[in-house]
Amino acid sequence: MLSNTDFYTGAFPAEFGNALSGVMDLNLRQGNSDKREYTIRCRNIRTCHSIFSSDHKHIGNFTLFGIGGISSLGNTVSGDSTDWKSFADRSEDNLAQKIGVVGMTHNYLFHDRKTQIKSVITVSGTTNVDGADTVSNQFVRAPQEANSFSYVYVRAASYINRKVDIQKYAAWTLFPPILQLLPAGSTPDPNQNRHLDFSRAAHAVVGFNYSFFRDYRIKIEAYYQYLFSVPVGVGANSYFSVLNLNDGFANFPMQSTGVGYNYGIELTLEKFFSNNFYFMYTLSLFDSKYRATDDVWRNTTYDNVFVTNLLGGKEFV
Repeated sequence: MLSNTDFYTGAFPAEFGNALSGVMDLNLRQGNSDKREYTIRCRNIRTCHSIFSSDHKHIGNFTLFGIGGISSLGNTVSGDSTDWKSFADRSEDNLAQKIGVVGMTHNYLFHDRKTQIKSVITVSGTTNVDGADTVSNQFVRAPQEANSFSYVYVRAASYINRKVDIQKYAAWTLFPPILQLLPAGSTPDPNQNRHLDFSRAAHAVVGFNYSFFRDYRIKIEAYYQYLFSVPVGVGANSYFSVLNLNDGFANFPMQSTGVGYNYGIELTLEKFFSNNFYFMYTLSLFDSKYRATDDVWRNTTYDNVFVTNLLGGKEFV
């Protein structure tokens, strides 16, 4: 189903709309140019994806695709209440998610073989349900929190790429996201945040890439990202910014006046697979700040200062 996968950590082209920090670009395999082919594959009852591809020399290549999945996770208390030592021991939580996307892409390569137009339209939907309970010694559950939200997002974009020294991209969103927030146990105004604008970001990256000893590579990148039009809280929530959210939603009024920035340097040292082993070492040094309506600069939740990883493997034959 998939050909190659590209991961953009910043300064990605405009074709990847509705993204701020990074993009995972999954590319599908090319279809048969001589005849129509259709493929449907299900890994298990929880995930399915399909591809329908057709190539027309005069109007370009069309691809229909779809993918969906269901997941759930959580924890339950121990069966023996005498083992409970803290509040966490008598707490349960659960998270269930559903996601699906269908879409169509169109690629047209001009006769000069240097200019290409790519268009895509997708309809995606997500539903999240999470909750938390406390359990008494008699194993009676008392709900502490229950939330659910879902949304449908329609996106259409098109860009042109010409093989010259400088590539120019153009993309636009035709439809705003449609949000439906349904937190259990409350009845908020569903329109209170529909006025929010899209968050925006400007990226700048400079890098150095050097290969040596045939199978080694070192890569150094310095980057800066400025975020603006970020939804932030007002009044008693004037310190809040959605840049600190990792899931869920904010159930109070917000406005799109927040800003933030990230900058840092990344080092990657990689040995490609040869002589039956490989490794990759990465180091990232960075600073991450945000400012909400209280006009105070604060560290974001993700301001860990540094992240380092070492990955390796050896084949024994």
